[in-house]
Amino acid sequence: SPDAPEFAAGEEIAVAGLQAAVAVARRDDGVYRIRAGDDHDAALAMGYLMARDRMAQLDLFRHIARGELASLLGDRPFGERTSVETDVLNRFLGFTEQAEDLLERTSAGERALGEAFVAGVNRWIEAGHLSLEHRLLGVETIRPWTPTDSLAIYAMFMHGLS
Repeated sequence: SPDAPEFAAGEEIAVAGLQAAVAVARRDDGVYRIRAGDDHDAALAMGYLMARDRMAQLDLFRHIARGELASLLGDRPFGERTSVETDVLNRFLGFTEQAEDLLERTSAGERALGEAFVAGVNRWIEAGHLSLEHRLLGVETIRPWTPTDSLAIYAMFMHGLS
């Protein structure tokens, strides 16, 4: 199905940006085992696979964290608030600004791994895959993923845990 493409055992896929072949096996519990020659390729493969399995969820979390939920859903009820009220709150809490600050403070090695993960997500997006959820919402294209998107989601979750 186009909503959840399955890869056959032993099937090879080409993902731009990999420096060498990466072996991926999906265990019976659904968790991937990734064998790569280096951390860059493992992170890129992880981003690609996460987007393949969870692009709708990633994009939803990105919109929530950045205070852009209403642009995705319209002004409608969302939990105890509306999507617009959620956007106002999350912009006030500043998850995007926190993410930009975190990104500035990361080491070169951490930044490189984050960028490899982002590249993997973007390889999936660039292939034009749209989840069922995106199609039902009338989304025609998904904007490219950024390191700030990942860190804004992280900041939002850390706020929720505090």
